[in-house]
Amino acid sequence: MKVLIAEDDPTTADILQITLQKAGYDVAVTRDGKEAWQALQRDDPPKLVILDWMMPHMSGFEVCRNLRAKHENSRTYVIFLTVKRGEEDISAALGAGADDYISKPFNKAELLARLRVGERTIKRQHQLEKEKAQTEQLFASILSILIAMDEENCITRWNSTAEEIFGIRPIDVLGKPFLECGIQWDWDLILGCISGCRGKDEPTHLDDVRFTRTDGKVGFLNLTVNPISTHKANHSVYYFLGIETTERKTLESQLVQAQKLESIGQLAAGIAHEINTPTQFVGDNTYFLQTAFEKLKKLLNSYENLLVEAKEGDLSKDSIQRVDAAVEESRINFLCEEIPKALEESQDGISRISTIVRAMKEFSHPAGEEKTLIDLNKAIETTITVARNEWKYVADMVTDFDSSLRQVPCHVGEFNQAILNMIVNAAHAISDFADNGNTGKGTITISTRQMNDYAEIRICDTGTGIPESARGRIFDPFFTTKEVGSGTGQGLAIAHSVVTQKHGGSISFDTDIGKGTTFIISLPINGQLSDQTETL
Repeated sequence: MKVLIAEDDPTTADILQITLQKAGYDVAVTRDGKEAWQALQRDDPPKLVILDWMMPHMSGFEVCRNLRAKHENSRTYVIFLTVKRGEEDISAALGAGADDYISKPFNKAELLARLRVGERTIKRQHQLEKEKAQTEQLFASILSILIAMDEENCITRWNSTAEEIFGIRPIDVLGKPFLECGIQWDWDLILGCISGCRGKDEPTHLDDVRFTRTDGKVGFLNLTVNPISTHKANHSVYYFLGIETTERKTLESQLVQAQKLESIGQLAAGIAHEINTPTQFVGDNTYFLQTAFEKLKKLLNSYENLLVEAKEGDLSKDSIQRVDAAVEESRINFLCEEIPKALEESQDGISRISTIVRAMKEFSHPAGEEKTLIDLNKAIETTITVARNEWKYVADMVTDFDSSLRQVPCHVGEFNQAILNMIVNAAHAISDFADNGNTGKGTITISTRQMNDYAEIRICDTGTGIPESARGRIFDPFFTTKEVGSGTGQGLAIAHSVVTQKHGGSISFDTDIGKGTTFIISLPINGQLSDQTETL
């Protein structure tokens, strides 16, 4: 390692040079402070410096002070060598930035020992700087948000991903309280997460945290808060690791909507049939009413002619006979009996058509980002109507709704899709039961109840039941017990995802081979109206 000696006494300089060269050092000698300062300004300055205190042009004290002022993070190790030895002198030298102090006349062994300490110090500093650079490279390579907060709740790290996503520069937040960083999100939720992390002293996770993006649009993050203990008792720093899930949530929403539209496409023929039947008898009744009106019109014309003749006093027996013939031809008694029935049937048919169309509109409406309070009973009725052609040939539908059930915060479109998947699954289970040689229709029973702070929905079928081998995988994506080409295995998987991830609820089942299966869905009634499904 190179050593710079700054000594104006030639004899002392020679002794130092010889001693250090024998010890294997690369030695450079300057005779005054100005020369020493110039040597320290070069591109590759010596890492070890021995400074005499009193020198021409510039003292060692000034050289050291200038070095530390200009190169605050310099790894240069400075040892003062001087006849000054008072406590005030030592204190002044160390205050100027010196690392060590040796009095003249010096002991060669002591000097070499002090230099070796300096070498180890420089190497250790170099290693620390290398590790720090590697750490910075590691942090820079992380594609997730990384925010560090010290025990005083001030920001100590803010990586480039955080800058990109939040649109906030590190220089604007480093050293500031975390609450003043300017992120637009639910601070009560975030502070609750930190509080929970402190209380448990373990990582805390939040899914789909809403925030406002730099373009003003709503975005979503998955956040993990990690406590890391410090050397101070009962103190920790906190690292926020975040992954933006906005695109994933958008794709999930599009997938659910696509699944919904796919379901509508698959149900289209049945829905068309459901609409066609009432349309047919409405059309038949309209034709009947049109024919009846023509007959009544002729009868009314006969009555009108009879009235005119009566007013003129020219009423004849022939006129009365013509009216009697018109009455007989019109079959007025039959019309008076059948017309009200035709009108009632037509009104009923139109009502059925309106119900189906309204149900289709409600079912297919794109889901919003926010949850809304909904009437679960009405939502289930809507889905039953949409799926009618799927179940009516194989099962009777029985509903047992709790009329006192409170409204529940839901993504109504996704909830409808989950219930549709469950109804279709029940119908298929009953159909499979019939294919095994059983006769007669089965039964699908859907009930709702309020169980404390949860709404419970039970969907019970009298189908085949779930085989023991399939029960552990029934909610796995793409798992199906149907033959190849008969099912995608997505129905129950989507229902499970909607209930548990989107609504913070649970879904389970009871099954009995040959008797049927009951799926039990529980949804929190007091859940948040936002997308947060995890509470602290």
